[in-house]
Amino acid sequence: MIDGNQHPAKVEPSPALRLAGGAATLMLAMGIGRFAYTPILPLMQADTGLGDAAAGTLAAVNYLGYLLGAIGCGHIHGSRMAWLRASLAASLISTAGMALTTDVIAWGTLRLISGLASAGLFILATAIVLEDTHGAARRAGWHYAGVGLGIALSGVVVMNLPPNLSWRGAWLVLGAIAAALALLAWAGVRPAAHPPTTVAPTTIAPPASRPDALMRMAAAYFLEGAGYIVSATFLVAILKRDPATAAIAPWSWVLVGLAAAPSSLLWTAISRRTGLFTALVAVYVLQAIGIALPALGGGGAAALAGAVLLGGTFIAAVSLTFGLAGQLAPGRTQQSTARLTALYGVGQIAGPLVAGVVAERTGSFAWPLVGAGLLVAMAAALVLAAASSARGDRKR
Repeated sequence: MIDGNQHPAKVEPSPALRLAGGAATLMLAMGIGRFAYTPILPLMQADTGLGDAAAGTLAAVNYLGYLLGAIGCGHIHGSRMAWLRASLAASLISTAGMALTTDVIAWGTLRLISGLASAGLFILATAIVLEDTHGAARRAGWHYAGVGLGIALSGVVVMNLPPNLSWRGAWLVLGAIAAALALLAWAGVRPAAHPPTTVAPTTIAPPASRPDALMRMAAAYFLEGAGYIVSATFLVAILKRDPATAAIAPWSWVLVGLAAAPSSLLWTAISRRTGLFTALVAVYVLQAIGIALPALGGGGAAALAGAVLLGGTFIAAVSLTFGLAGQLAPGRTQQSTARLTALYGVGQIAGPLVAGVVAERTGSFAWPLVGAGLLVAMAAALVLAAASSARGDRKR
């Protein structure tokens, strides 16, 4: 029995509910709020006459919102939970709202809001769910799986949509699913009652930073942002236009999500054996091949293989790059990852803009895809150069 001066103890979510809530948040933030645009885009273009350049601009606006949101998350004052829940509401409204208009400026506004909300959800939920560092690497893998699961879910919804619903129905159905995910996120994502204690500062000096290697890594990460996003934005629309691949176009996006879901766990395990540099080079090489495959022929098999390679690498590129940033700039991880995120964000904005304009002028996405693949291949070369620079610094 509780007397008038006592309050009931705050019920903590179970570890399973925390992980489920975190994964649900990323399903909503990334799989729906950020990337559902990709499988719905062909329907929007067919019914509204949306051109490739305008489609690329809408994608870039969303990524601009994400970049601004990521920067804003570094300057948040007040309750993280209040900001997280505001982001949940903004993500729901901006998703369902896409069905209510055909005005390009209104779409752009909604995609900007969606990008801002996605950044808030991704960054804040990840910080809250993973703030207890015990078993963090394994739990992070399960948490980040939400991105791939959300992508796969958006693909399945669009693929099974009744013909009479079209693109408006897709946004509304995904808005309803987003509401269910938001309820799970609301229940599971809460700060720990007893956050981990801070470790006392050590008197041992941290290893020296390696600015040359970090600069090459940053350039590689910019190229990755500009390269992978071309395929991640236009893949379904590209395959839909080719009679040889039109039937499998929706499946390609489902495969991207299914390959992305376990990728963080997989590449973390690989990097323990090969080292972070080697693993990241492999990620970029495989991704470059996956991006270019649909443009090089080979029909449906090549398109599906490209989807698997894209999905299996783009989340790993983020986690491995941040892992290397911690090694190359010890003691300055927050600053280095902030700069990397900004460069990646600029690349993501530029990629769809340029690709959409080139595709509209040439009548094909062949050149944008090959160009994007080359950018990621250049990123692999820069990572090799960074590895060589880091080894040279160690020998001095």
